[in-house]
Amino acid sequence: MTGLFKTRLRLDTDFTSSKVYKHLLTPWFLAGTLAISPYCAGEEVITFSDLKLNGSATTVSIPNTIILRLTEAKPNQTGSAFSQIKVDIGDFSTFFTFRITESKYLGAEGFVFVLQSDKSTALGEESNGLGYGGIPSSVGIEFDTWDNTAWRNDYDQNHVGINLHGRFQGPRASITPSFKNGSLWYVWIEYNGHELAVRLSQTSDRPSQPQLSYSLNLQDVLGGTEAFVGFTAATGGAYAKHEIISWNALPPAVTVTLEEYEALKQKYAVCQKKGE
Repeated sequence: MTGLFKTRLRLDTDFTSSKVYKHLLTPWFLAGTLAISPYCAGEEVITFSDLKLNGSATTVSIPNTIILRLTEAKPNQTGSAFSQIKVDIGDFSTFFTFRITESKYLGAEGFVFVLQSDKSTALGEESNGLGYGGIPSSVGIEFDTWDNTAWRNDYDQNHVGINLHGRFQGPRASITPSFKNGSLWYVWIEYNGHELAVRLSQTSDRPSQPQLSYSLNLQDVLGGTEAFVGFTAATGGAYAKHEIISWNALPPAVTVTLEEYEALKQKYAVCQKKGE
């Protein structure tokens, strides 16, 4: 059979489970790298350092990997990291792990996963703006660790929220325990073309139901079906270290023939057999 089809074949969000079904064509950030799959030895690998880093954002080497650090545990830090090209966001599933370490300084303010059509150097408002406030044509999923009720649409100091156009006016959901407990958190964000869903856990088991979901048309918000994707974070007078430990990034659309698809399936099977 011949002909072309266009799809986003991606790694399933729970790639830490041995039971997971893995799709074939997947760019993903895993332990600090973006690998073009099928993931075999010799494939091209791009590190977190290939993101556009802005403000306080930096990459840090730790044993066996590289992580993305958006802020140090210092006052008045603002950082962002974005893909340097726009990717297809017509529908997607993405997974990342994060860690917030507050030390003894109360642990403000939080971070945001962002899709935006402005530029790769985008860096929003400091402090309670979480590095996201004011970024136009954007969607931001915030992980907020400070109650800024007087300035933002907050009602507690530990919640997830969905925001549009750099404004903190969207739905919220309280989360327990605290994000800033220094533990590893797992996040699944999925968009099916009409609803954005956010799931969180302190284990690699994906929750059956989202903690927060919101109906929207990303194309209307972003002005198209492509966007820069990444993260922002900020601290204020209180502060914490905000780190992205791994990221299963948004895969771009890939066009292949059915013959190429079958060849990739065979190559992927070889990779699995070799344990690569």
